[in-house]
Amino acid sequence: MEYEPNLSNFNVKISQSGRPYCVTSSGATPLKPGSLYPAQGIKPAFYISRACELTTASSKDARLFKLGGEDQAVEYKKDAKGFNYVVSKQKSPFLVTTESVRPLTYDQTVTLKLPTGRQLEITAKRGKELQHKFIN
Repeated sequence: MEYEPNLSNFNVKISQSGRPYCVTSSGATPLKPGSLYPAQGIKPAFYISRACELTTASSKDARLFKLGGEDQAVEYKKDAKGFNYVVSKQKSPFLVTTESVRPLTYDQTVTLKLPTGRQLEITAKRGKELQHKFIN
């Protein structure tokens, strides 16, 4: 396999036998589909799905999380609120913070403590934005 330089400093290639590899300027490493790989050196975190689709973090400092048992990963995008709301490809709602991903259930209110120390009350409504309020 040839390494083609790009901005992320690595490529994911699928071999003729259908196996995925991470290819860098120093060699090729086999990948396990359905796995999340942490940032390493100048290489950002990335996820290779069971369908061999690649999700790459936007920088080596960004956090990437796998969404529960689903074949998808998301990046925590820094937000002034301290959290992001994500709906997966299978339409499941998730709350994403700098620390973790938490699955949500539609129409159920949940209270949790954010890494910032604030408490958050959230309700996921089907087909709508996340309803939330901070509790002091």
